[in-house]
Amino acid sequence: FRAKLLDHWNKTKERTSTGRPVDAILCPVAPTLAPPHNTTRWWGYTSYWNLADYPAVTFPIGHFSAEASMPTGSFREAEYDIDRFVRSQWCPEHYDNAPIGLQLVGRRLNEEKLLGILRIVEDALRGSQIKV
Repeated sequence: FRAKLLDHWNKTKERTSTGRPVDAILCPVAPTLAPPHNTTRWWGYTSYWNLADYPAVTFPIGHFSAEASMPTGSFREAEYDIDRFVRSQWCPEHYDNAPIGLQLVGRRLNEEKLLGILRIVEDALRGSQIKV
């Protein structure tokens, strides 16, 4: 597993303008809202990096606003049990002002470099007009 992941990571050099592999991956912490305690059913977004022994750091990028995020249309019918379960937990009032986070993942044994990249990402977010 780790060998395949390393090979995939190293091949990113074929798609970058520098000809070097990517230094880090910016990705979600989870695909859904934060579940209430003891109700987590899936944690693949973070456990993948744990299994690979790659360093990752999560950080907040803002807060959820129930008032600004109320859907105006209807959702399509959930196809899977896990989707139905997650939707059943949705209550905008419970999540109002909840932090929204991302994770930054680095190469194995590159923790210090990853923290340096995190500083650059945070500085870029602070200077942006993004209102989350």
